Amino acid sequence: MARTSVDDDVTAPHEDEQALLKKTSARVEDTSYVGGVPNLWHPSHIGLMITYAGVGVLHGAFPRTVYPFFRNYLNMDGYQVAACTSIIDMAWSFKVFFGLVSDSVPVWGYRRRPYVLLGWVISLAFMLHIATTPAEAPYYIKGQILSVPDVQLRHVDNPHAPADGTKYILLLMGASMGYVMADVACDAAMVELAQTEREDVRGHTQSWSYIIKFVHYRLD
Repeated sequence: MARTSVDDDVTAPHEDEQALLKKTSARVEDTSYVGGVPNLWHPSHIGLMITYAGVGVLHGAFPRTVYPFFRNYLNMDGYQVAACTSIIDMAWSFKVFFGLVSDSVPVWGYRRRPYVLLGWVISLAFMLHIATTPAEAPYYIKGQILSVPDVQLRHVDNPHAPADGTKYILLLMGASMGYVMADVACDAAMVELAQTEREDVRGHTQSWSYIIKFVHYRLD
């Protein structure tokens, strides 16, 4: 019996060493990390960058549609146009709520990916509805905003156009809610990924995420 216990003591460290070697070799072969830093362009991580690019584009595009469409095309009043941007951006007020839901209510065992997907599906559904809805006739006859500087001399084509703005505001707000949900879940996944970085390069993932978002925001 003593011989058996000695054999066990000799073989146990050997088994631990083999397990450590396997784990180390697996980490070396893992191309999703380069030098202890997540490879953000790897298929397992690039979804984060795509999401941030999409959020940047929409976050820049939606407010920039307010003046040309709601003020010039629909001829809504100035105070209404000012309120449009605030209403569309109201979705960002729900960031804490979306964060709590993604933290506390996992879907099929996942806490981030389903909410990223759901957010983009919601946003896409609202944008498709906007794209497929027949456009309302403009308030003024086409071309008169540029050709007739005097407002009093312009001919009105659709006097009910300002009242139609509410529908588009709500649709843009719904699309904003979707991409904000995706952004919040993506932020949480990014923080979890950043915690796997080496301490001397900590912050690499966050920096790239904000760079991607800002660049695409400015491209609009």
